[in-house]
Parts: sequence; structure tokens; C-alpha cells
Amino acid sequence: MSVRKVLIIVSPTWPHHSSGYGIAVSSSLKALASHGSISGIRLEFVAISSEDPPQGVASQFPHVSFRHIRIQESGLIERFARSLVTPYPALVMKYWNRRVNTDLATAASDIARSADRIGVLIEDVPCGVHFRMLDELLPGAQFALRSHNVISDIFVGVRDRTTGAGRLAWWLEVERARRFERRLLARIGRVWAITQDDAATYGRYGVSTSGVFGVSVDCSRYDEVAEGNAQTVLCLGSADVRKGQGLARFVAEVWPIVRDSFPTARLVLGGRDTEVFNDPDKGILGLGFVDSENKVLSEGAIFVNPQDAGSGIKLKSLTAMAARKVLVSTRIGVEGVGGVSGRTYYQCETSLEMGQRIVQLMGDRGLRLSVGAAGSEFVRSSFSQSRLAESARSICNALFA
Repeated sequence: MSVRKVLIIVSPTWPHHSSGYGIAVSSSLKALASHGSISGIRLEFVAISSEDPPQGVASQFPHVSFRHIRIQESGLIERFARSLVTPYPALVMKYWNRRVNTDLATAASDIARSADRIGVLIEDVPCGVHFRMLDELLPGAQFALRSHNVISDIFVGVRDRTTGAGRLAWWLEVERARRFERRLLARIGRVWAITQDDAATYGRYGVSTSGVFGVSVDCSRYDEVAEGNAQTVLCLGSADVRKGQGLARFVAEVWPIVRDSFPTARLVLGGRDTEVFNDPDKGILGLGFVDSENKVLSEGAIFVNPQDAGSGIKLKSLTAMAARKVLVSTRIGVEGVGGVSGRTYYQCETSLEMGQRIVQLMGDRGLRLSVGAAGSEFVRSSFSQSRLAESARSICNALFA
């Protein structure tokens, strides 16, 4: 009788293309499903998410079984208050309460009944809040974690720019996140970073990683994206606590430079909470959540990523490059991307430099086309799905050897 091997994937989101998180999870799931079908490993995907399953997800991954543990969205202040009576930082409280813990335990127990050997892959550090429960519930199971960010670093910039009582709260959150992350990774032992930069950061913090499990970008999804208007600047991504400050700074400091040279220029923002920046008098269109990323990408020729806090890899920068847009970004906005500034994108150190670069690109179609094409080719060659096969094999070997 053959050994029934099951890989349980605990994820904070569904595999989809509406967010960077979803793209990262979709990338790994494709690679793991491909390896699993060859190696006789059954995949059970458990999404701890407030969102409904994406349409067609079951047909896209026919060899994967999906389960949904629904959570309720709550505000940052509420999560911080709840965290104060737990050993956990606020950023994991979205995925933890007694009901979620019980539902996950029930799902894991049900899966285990039809398995002889179990491996558990935790997608990103926040879902690691359930590690201890799963470890006790599934004796003999082997665990691994794929980190999407160094979570103790992603809010350092927010902390440093906040004043008053808020700064003290962020200081506490960063310190608690650092302790939680390092203890969790030490206990799990098998950790894959999402970029070499993150792996190096973990090394400086005394955390050993087993390798890098990166991302892929399906460039064919962007083949029909139009060149777009030369005087329309695009930005996609939620304006959350990490990204919102950078976007606010762009609107306040960079956009006036652009409008001084091109008074009819437009800034189109797509993503959750971007509607707060809507200001038609300044040429700013804040769309909020968008269903069709490609429709927005077809509007303009230049894409900006003004993010100034975070770690991991910036998927929206990659998708913009895949769509042949000229990417103008901060250093953080191209972290984990690779490539060469001035050839595949433009990295800017100051608001003035970013504004001047956008103005230059608006007036030079040849430059836009050449850098856009180079960026697209770089993403196609460096972030293909085939490059993740070895990472998937390495994780499965570690869990089922």
C-alpha cells in the first residue's frame, strides 16, 4: 500500500492576481501543485481570509483541495488593543481568535484522517500564530514557513515617522513583532525567504534560512495592455498603513512638480483606500478597489511606486514592468526586484528627482518605450514559473524525506 502524503498549506489569502499577496501565493501554489502531482503528494489549501474564493480557483488548481476559514476585518486600533492581552503583535491578530483557531484545528484533524504523512507549509509569518496548536494537534507532522516579509522591519519606517503617543505604540508593535518572528522561525526551523535580501536580513538577525522561494509573474496576462497616455501616471496597490504614507508624500511633494510642467497630467490610483486621495482639481483620480488591473494599466504609460516602508518583494512593481510600463520608484519600491536603474526602471532618492524623472519621461516616447520593453523582458526572464520548481522540490523534500 502506498504512503498517503498530504501537504497542508495555511495561507492568509487566496491565490489570485488582485494583490501582491495573492500573486505570491499563486506562484508558490502552482509550483507545489506541479511537484505534488508528480510526487504523489496531495495538497490541501486552507485560506484564512475575509474574502470569498476567487472565481475559477478550483479549475485553475484541479489537483488542490480548498478550504475556507472566514475571518472578520477589523481596524488597526482594535487589533492593537486586542494584542495587548495576548503574547502576539497586532499584525497577527487579524488571523487569530478562538473561533479561527478552533476552525483550523477541525480542518487539520479532518485532513489528517486520510493521511499517513503530513507536511505543513505556513504561508507568511502572521499565520504562524497557529503553529503551536498545529504542532500539538498533528504529532509527527513536519513544518516549514515561507516568509513574505521580514515583519519586524516592515513597520520601522512607519514608527520612525510617527510622533507623540502613536510613536510609542509603533515602537511597542515593532519590538513585539521582532520577538514573535524570531521565536517562531527558530521553533519551526525550516524557513524559506521570498528574496535573497530578506534571507540576508534574517541572517543578520541570527535566523538561518533554508533557501529562497520567490515569485513568478505570468507576463501573458499583460499582453493586451495598451501603451497608455503619456501624461497619465498610474499607481496600483492599497493605501494601507505601510504604503499610504509614501503615497501621501508623492501627492504632496512629487505631483506638484509634474503638474507645473504638464498642467493636464493625471494621476490614477487603484487599490483599497486610494479613494481618499481623489482630487479632480489636481488631476488625481482615486478609484479605490478595482476589479480589472489591466484596464487601469492601459490608462497611462508611467507607473510609480512611492512606497517608503516595507520588505519582501514588490509585486505591483513587477506587474507594471511586465505590462511594459516605465516604473519610477523609491528604493523600497524596487526591493527584491533586481534589474538595473536607468535600464529596466528608474529608482529615485528624492521627491525632486522623482518629479523631474516623470516630467522627462512624459516628453520622451522613445525613452518610455525602450525602458518599458527592457523592464518587461527582464521580468519575463527572471520571474518565470519554471524558476520556482527547485524551491518547491526543496520544500517537499524537507517535509517528506
